[in-house]
Amino acid sequence: MGTRFLMTQNENNNGTNHIVVDGVLIESEFDKKKVVEKLFKGQSFKRILDKDSLKIGIQGNQIFIDSFYETKDTGGRRIFYMYLINQQEIDFDGIVDLLEIDSKILSREISAEMLDSIRNLQHRKSVKKRINLLIAGIIGVALLVYLISKVR
Repeated sequence: MGTRFLMTQNENNNGTNHIVVDGVLIESEFDKKKVVEKLFKGQSFKRILDKDSLKIGIQGNQIFIDSFYETKDTGGRRIFYMYLINQQEIDFDGIVDLLEIDSKILSREISAEMLDSIRNLQHRKSVKKRINLLIAGIIGVALLVYLISKVR
């Protein structure tokens, strides 16, 4: 049942939510309940970003985003959303593009600052990977030097 799941409150904030799966607005209450269950599981994913209004978790090849749109409800409050996406390769630029596409189905707008925060995770992840490779390389060289000195 899909690879992208978006849940957001409706404009009246009356307890009902809009659900979008793979770019399609879902009307079936049964299907909505299944999606809500998936999204709530996402709240327990390992947090890789935890700001006041933006929380991102990861588990395997799933990314969970919990945040607020710039779009406001009829009471003047920013509308919340939860987004869960399954991807073989984690690509935060691609995730942002898909989140924007799914959000536009409901006429929701995400701030540029929020989108940049998500996109920057790709950069942080690649920098962290490079640092880990550098550390592994240094340890490897140190081990090699140690072994060579023991042989002599």
